[in-house]
This record gives sequence, structure tokens and C-alpha cells, in this order.
Amino acid sequence: MQSTIFKSAMNNGLLLGLLFSLNSFFAFSRYGNLTLVSDIVFILIIVTTYHTTKKYRDKYCNGTISFAKSHNFIVYSFFFGSLISTITKYIYFKYIDTSFLSDVIYNQSIQNFKTIGKTLTEEEIELFKAFMNNTFSFCIQFIWINLFFGTILGLILSFFIKRKESDQSGQVKNIEV
Repeated sequence: MQSTIFKSAMNNGLLLGLLFSLNSFFAFSRYGNLTLVSDIVFILIIVTTYHTTKKYRDKYCNGTISFAKSHNFIVYSFFFGSLISTITKYIYFKYIDTSFLSDVIYNQSIQNFKTIGKTLTEEEIELFKAFMNNTFSFCIQFIWINLFFGTILGLILSFFIKRKESDQSGQVKNIEV
């Protein structure tokens, strides 16, 4: 039973990884008007997570699932999706658009600091440049971001997806986690 949740979460993670990657490419686009597409993909991630978790409940759990198991499925799916997305981002930023991090993200971040009235010291600027030039560090942070999002989304969606087993008399039975 435990291997079923991992296999299903890996399959779901593949789909989520593709959506996370699409979302990132639109969000990090050099063209500001593509951020709206990023918002649409973000909504698609939520809807997809709901439907795939519900499908997991109905197909592999005989229509019943606990809150905890539903939440675990979502977090596992987000973990596997994050790994795929991180690899995709790394390849893109390291080998395809090598100047993106240093040009777009760095300049945009410096501009954001100026907008809020924060001036950076030379040491802070050098540290920030070093971080932006380390593609692996930049990409790996998205695993944590996606896991945090998956955890919060899992808490919300699992409330709606959980379903207890009932016997013939209509009384609800306890189910195992």
C-alpha cells in the first residue's frame, strides 16, 4: 500500500514538474506580459493537484482516504515535481540562457532594493552576485519553495478530499492512516 502512494505520487510529480517548469519560465520571462500566463499555470497546478489526489483516492484507496494520507500524497507529488522542475531550471539557466540569472534576475533584484529604499553595501552586492552566478544554489531553493507551497495546499485540499469509509448501516468506520 505504501509503495502505491509513492508510485502514484511520482507519476503525479512528473505532471506537476512540467507545470512547475512552465510556471517558472513564464514567471522568469524577459517579457513582463507573460507573467499573466504564469498566474494561469499556477491555478492549473492547484486544479491538477485536486483532481489527481481525488483520482488517487478513488482508484487506489477504494474511495476512502484519510486527511493525513491525502496530505502526504500531495506533499510527495510536490517533492517529485520539484525535483523535475529543478533539473529543468538548472539545465535552462546553466546551458541554454546562461546570462539570464546575472542579467535579468540580478538587475531586477537590485532595482527592487532601490524601489524600497534599501542601499546595498559593496560586500552585499558581491555576495548577491556570487549567489546569482551559482546556478545550482538558485535552482535548489525552489525545491523548498514548492514543498512549502505543497504543504500549505495539501492542508487545504486534503480537507475537501478526505473521505471516511461507512458500513452498511450508514455509520462511519474509522480508517487507518
